[in-house]
Amino acid sequence: MNIGLMKRTVRFIKNLKKKTGTDVKNILLLFILSCSIGLSQSAVVEIPLTLTDAAGDSTTLWFGLDPSASDGIDVGMGEDELPPFPPKKVFEARFVGDDIDLPQLGLGSYKDVRNGDDLFSGEMKHEIRFQTFNNSKLVLDWDLPQNVTGRLVDIYGGTYVNKPMAGKGQLSISLVAVVDRLLMSVNYKAPSITVAAPNGGEVWRIYADAVIEWSSEFVEKDVTIYLSRDNGLTFDSLAQTPNSGSYAWNVAGPPSDECWLKIVDASGRIVDQSDAPFSIQFTTGVKSEREPTGFYVSPNYPNPFNPKTTIEFYAPRAETVRAEIFNAAGQHVRILADRYFKAGGHSLVWNGRDDSGAGAAGGVYFYRISANDEIRIGKMILAP
Repeated sequence: MNIGLMKRTVRFIKNLKKKTGTDVKNILLLFILSCSIGLSQSAVVEIPLTLTDAAGDSTTLWFGLDPSASDGIDVGMGEDELPPFPPKKVFEARFVGDDIDLPQLGLGSYKDVRNGDDLFSGEMKHEIRFQTFNNSKLVLDWDLPQNVTGRLVDIYGGTYVNKPMAGKGQLSISLVAVVDRLLMSVNYKAPSITVAAPNGGEVWRIYADAVIEWSSEFVEKDVTIYLSRDNGLTFDSLAQTPNSGSYAWNVAGPPSDECWLKIVDASGRIVDQSDAPFSIQFTTGVKSEREPTGFYVSPNYPNPFNPKTTIEFYAPRAETVRAEIFNAAGQHVRILADRYFKAGGHSLVWNGRDDSGAGAAGGVYFYRISANDEIRIGKMILAP
């Protein structure tokens, strides 16, 4: 039997005994027949709505979204159809579908989950029917997520009840003898990220400072910034950073005219990227403040890597540059370059293979870049 339904059944029976002394055998039988086998699955979005009368009796109704849900009774999600309403003077509250054209809800349920997920944007409508002991006052309490708002109105067009819902709130109804149903509209707004810069067409200079900018709604945790230099075919992680809307970056090579930026939330499901490609290039003409004045080699990127990594270097004058790869034992693996380079920035790519074209084993490797009397050595890791 569904565990949640068992608890609700016990409460329902206690109410009947306490208020009326009614023989509950037949009611109990109806409850048992309506139970499903197995535990219900949690919806992607589940929101509680608690209703309490003046006698202290209360019920918590649940509404929300699940990608597998229908508009009717979904037994596997804990939406079990209830028996007929109990006699008057017995507190009861449930979702029904009479006035919202949802006969699939039958006699009602304590849970009404609709088709969607936490990235859904749109409106869902629910109907709540209730009665209290001696028509006493009814209080509804809710605490909605930031991206969810709603409104409660009576079935008379909002004559007696017209209450907006946002965040944590409460509604008190005194005229329960007149108002025994509420229509609840729930508006969901999907979390989102929007890349602002670079967003296409910019030219960012290597060694210069730049600011990556974005906006977001309802995204609470860190985001990861990814960069592509091959027109979006592959993306490498650039930084994981708090969702502050900006990230300062000292632009690194290699250069490319086919760069795209992508920002992803911690779940990996909320994503946005540049609207068009932008460029990353070395400074031409006047040097930037951060451009090296001597022979310079940047750390390889990415690191660790598989299958390839890029080594960027800057030659202050035209000269011959030799680039070699060695394994952790100091054994030669590959010559990447041994030729004349013009002054300026350049990049070399190692595809993880040796001079014969065979793939190198995963592990630690070193690159050695030399030009005249200048030698630079860096460590890199080829992932298995």
